[in-house]
Amino acid sequence: MLTASTGLMPGGWAVTLSGSKRWAQEGFVPGTLYDGYSYFASIDKKINLRQSLNLTVFGAPTRRGRSADSFQEMFDIAGTNYYNPLWGYWNGEKRNSSTVYNHQPTAILRYDLAPSDRTKITAAVYGQKGVNDFTRLNFINGLNPAPDFNRRLPSSLEDPAQAALWAELLASDESLRQIDWASLYASNLNNPNTVTDANGVARNTVSGINSIYILENQRSKNTEAGANVYLSHTFNPRVSLNGGGQYQWYKGQNFKLIDDLLGGDYWVDWDFFGNFDNQTNPLARNSDIRTPNRIVGEGDVFGWDYNENIRRSKGWAQLQFSLPQVQVFFGGEVGQSSMWRTGNMQNGRFPNRSLGDSEKVSFTTYSVKGGATWKLNGRNYLYANGYYGTKAPLFRNTFIAPRTRDLVVPDLEVSKTQSIEGGYLLRSPNYKARITGYLTEFKNETENIFVSAWSVGRIIDELDLGSLNLGDDASFLEQPVFFGSAILKGVERRHAGIEAAIEAKPVPSWVFTAATSVGKYIYTARPNLLLSLDNGGTQIFDGGIVYQENFYVPRTPQTTASLGIKYESRRFWFASLTLNYADNFYYEFDRARRTSRFVSGLTPASPIWNTIVEQQKAPSAYTLDFFGGKSWLIKRKYYIYLNAGVNNILNNKDIVISGRESYRNAFRNDVSDPRFYTSELLYGYGTNFFVSLTLRI
Repeated sequence: MLTASTGLMPGGWAVTLSGSKRWAQEGFVPGTLYDGYSYFASIDKKINLRQSLNLTVFGAPTRRGRSADSFQEMFDIAGTNYYNPLWGYWNGEKRNSSTVYNHQPTAILRYDLAPSDRTKITAAVYGQKGVNDFTRLNFINGLNPAPDFNRRLPSSLEDPAQAALWAELLASDESLRQIDWASLYASNLNNPNTVTDANGVARNTVSGINSIYILENQRSKNTEAGANVYLSHTFNPRVSLNGGGQYQWYKGQNFKLIDDLLGGDYWVDWDFFGNFDNQTNPLARNSDIRTPNRIVGEGDVFGWDYNENIRRSKGWAQLQFSLPQVQVFFGGEVGQSSMWRTGNMQNGRFPNRSLGDSEKVSFTTYSVKGGATWKLNGRNYLYANGYYGTKAPLFRNTFIAPRTRDLVVPDLEVSKTQSIEGGYLLRSPNYKARITGYLTEFKNETENIFVSAWSVGRIIDELDLGSLNLGDDASFLEQPVFFGSAILKGVERRHAGIEAAIEAKPVPSWVFTAATSVGKYIYTARPNLLLSLDNGGTQIFDGGIVYQENFYVPRTPQTTASLGIKYESRRFWFASLTLNYADNFYYEFDRARRTSRFVSGLTPASPIWNTIVEQQKAPSAYTLDFFGGKSWLIKRKYYIYLNAGVNNILNNKDIVISGRESYRNAFRNDVSDPRFYTSELLYGYGTNFFVSLTLRI
């Protein structure tokens, strides 16, 4: 990285420029390439003592290879918690099937005005236009190419001897645990085909290699613009007012591109889910019925194409009173948001709900807050704050399945949040401390989860919707499989806990720190489960009550602590050690399993009942980290800074950083088989280090 700044020059101008390059052939996890840049430019113009302008432009184009969670069974077979199922060898080199590219260049123009010594105004306009790419394998009329697909696991085999033999083969041959690119190319090359009535033209035929497997690119092109105004005014030394307003304009274009045909000549823009309805509706499998049997090649849009349209505005104000021993503030905010979907394809399964603009969904929100700080003396403080407000749902929680249709979650409302916190603060030359207790409640939230799951299929089966053609997932099981969205309405949570931290300097050069956070984040209500099928029409089905009350909010440690010791030398070097601890990290859970229909026929509190219903959590985790550095001044002009760190010195490789119950683990047609109920995990890094060297002129 190189950064340069002119400082304030004659004429009132100042310029800062910065640029960097970051790259890795492979990261800590196999198959994870990295290639990134960043740039930053800031130009200031001081017009006079009361006015100034600033223009800032920045961005960070980055491409990286992903790693993915997997079953513990595969980690054990691979002999490492860093098994990555997303790559395989192609032409002797590692090739990742899932790469991410993003670049969101942003420009901000700011104007600062101080009309008087008591008043300051800042106005800014901004614009952002960028792209986010995400590649993955897709297939039609072929077997799932994922090497850790649940039906390729040894535990999916009925015969224990065969299961043991397959596990031994997987353990001894790495290529069996990775994507078989050669096989994908071979399958495509062995699939010559002729498409009749191609591109919607009667008797038009296209012949060639019809790809079974492709690499697709799910692209989002985002354009955002907005304006902000901020005002602060001091009426007198004890009373001040802050306020402002904001407007946001957003358009997100979401579509898929053919990234690589993997040796084929073309792909027909048919949808896998449409195959279920194709017998009753010949056009159902077409992504866009305006051009049936559309032939697409590399770089062409296919599958889905829609826009997110979002408009938001808000205004806020806060009044603050500073008395000799008490500081009090009150504030409020009012906002308005609207959103709608624009479909650019007419989907064959939802021809009347996919093309053009949807209805506009609008929400009015508000919030109020207040707080007080009591100065016991110059070093000891007590404080308390409160908040109540509403929040509009996100676009993804408003439209049930925006990729294919404009269906809105029925009776959608704003969510409500109420929060209170209070604590004690110590500020002294050698000791600093803070302890805070908090309670926050979230009510009336909506969650929308896309799932491909046998568990939801079981609920559909219990609903006795025999007229729906859900298929039997290529005859691997007799139960129907669900493809679509699971919507939770009436989600409520409570986050309560205590946070405490202390920093002590009892003797010169030594600094001791300690911090902890002990919380209890739980769901406090039983939401209703609504189901919308991608392979069953536009109906919304009532999946019943989800019995998740008192379940823990997943994917965040609810207990954390750290202890640190640091030495600061008078010779301009320092070194520190920090011990970190985390516990009560619960996995994301399958809501369908917590409904009465799913456990129908099972004995309550039996071992299999408990396996299905109880929430899983990760083991407690710890790391010991080192950080240190030294600086030099050369010829009273040049500064050199050397910093180094070693994270996870004890090489703990069993730290789960992501866990979720698997939606696709249906390799038995017996709900009482405990092998159904496994989780997919992602582990944190073992020992890793960094070194940085900086020259400042």
